[in-house]
Amino acid sequence: MKKKLLRGALALVLLFNMVGGIPASAASEPPESRETISLRAEQIEYVYRLVDGKFQYRIWSYTYARWLTDWIDC
Repeated sequence: MKKKLLRGALALVLLFNMVGGIPASAASEPPESRETISLRAEQIEYVYRLVDGKFQYRIWSYTYARWLTDWIDC
């Protein structure tokens, strides 16, 4: 009888932790130390050059460290 009661109590505790319990990390941390998500715009730079008397530009992404466009005539 004690084993059945102990198993039932253990099952309830495990069920409570899986369904609606408070995560241990959230309960122990103060609200100020939690990470927050902040949205930021992509950082880009226009690079210009002069080829055969025509100005051209290309866009460089600092965020992704790659070119976003090919050379475009101005």
